[in-house]
Amino acid sequence: LYFRLKSAGHKLLYVPEIFVWHRAKPIWSPIVRKVFFYATGRGVLMARKPRSIKFVYFVPTMFALGVMAAPILFLLVPGILLLMTSVGLLYLTLNVANAFLIFYKKERNPLVALALFVMTPLIHFAYGMGVLYGLYLYGSGDIRKGRKLWTND
Repeated sequence: LYFRLKSAGHKLLYVPEIFVWHRAKPIWSPIVRKVFFYATGRGVLMARKPRSIKFVYFVPTMFALGVMAAPILFLLVPGILLLMTSVGLLYLTLNVANAFLIFYKKERNPLVALALFVMTPLIHFAYGMGVLYGLYLYGSGDIRKGRKLWTND
């Protein structure tokens, strides 16, 4: 919608006074599924409109690929253990810092910080896999043929 509006010459306004409330999803499976399907749409959009691509959209995808490739890389490349461990520790450190920041600035509930610490890797993995799935769908032509790709259970 954003790209069509911009192409038609319209301007979008940023109005910080407007408040939009979205009902909170229960954690675990529903939110991970929602993120996956949102990211599938992002992957299709990136394939359809390459100008919409931003590096930050691929960070969770790189995380997901790294998680899946880690066991194979550990076996095939002997010196990669130190690099993968360093990247993993950096990711965990940033994850803890993010959970603490949200706890400190927004939510003063320790359970929220704990849930964020646990959910963030799951959400990043789901987002990364969703982007890959969206790119696959567009590349395979399924999305362009108007086929129904998934159903809501």
